[in-house]
Amino acid sequence: SLKELVVPKGVKVSIPLSIPRLLRHGGVGFAADIIKAASLEWRSSGSPSNSVIFARGNMSMREEMISKLIASTPSVIPSIFEPPCTIALRVDGAAIAPGFSATVAPAQPIEIEVNVSISSWISPEILASTEFTVELFTVKLEKTLSSPAPRDHIWSGLVKRRFSLDEMKSSHSASVVLLVRGTYALSACARFSQGSGGDEVWWAPTSASITCDPSLL
Repeated sequence: SLKELVVPKGVKVSIPLSIPRLLRHGGVGFAADIIKAASLEWRSSGSPSNSVIFARGNMSMREEMISKLIASTPSVIPSIFEPPCTIALRVDGAAIAPGFSATVAPAQPIEIEVNVSISSWISPEILASTEFTVELFTVKLEKTLSSPAPRDHIWSGLVKRRFSLDEMKSSHSASVVLLVRGTYALSACARFSQGSGGDEVWWAPTSASITCDPSLL
């Protein structure tokens, strides 16, 4: 990584920053943590052959700017800070990795299991005041031109299940049958709710691609 950049006098530059995911502190100090991680140290000196430093300081973003960005674009927080949970999916017992795909016949049951582990940094106060729900999803990727669109899948079991955050590991499963030819994405998310504070939704890092093929009947 670039540790030092020499900028000649009178030259304007744009400096991209790459920062590791930040630890969260119970929902407090987001702006301050981002500013601290993204600050740059500067110093001025004479010619390249002259190592005498005349002045030094730090460049950082204004807190008001970061706070406005967080308020207008809530997805900034999940992109920068470590997530409050990890989500793992299994389809018919097989772990879902990037690029996972399978082909099934119409009406063939597909079992989806989601395992959620709560991160250790979440404080007891957050655990006590937060509702935690696991939700399963499936969506047909091709558009259906007919109106109304035919029902293309049916769930068996709970699509949503609420857990206590005291359970640091939670598991839930349900089955879905696909009815219409096409390719479907199967995934899951964890939803954290704190009343008027709004919801925070975290998706599984990857989804399963399932093709429904009537020729397998």
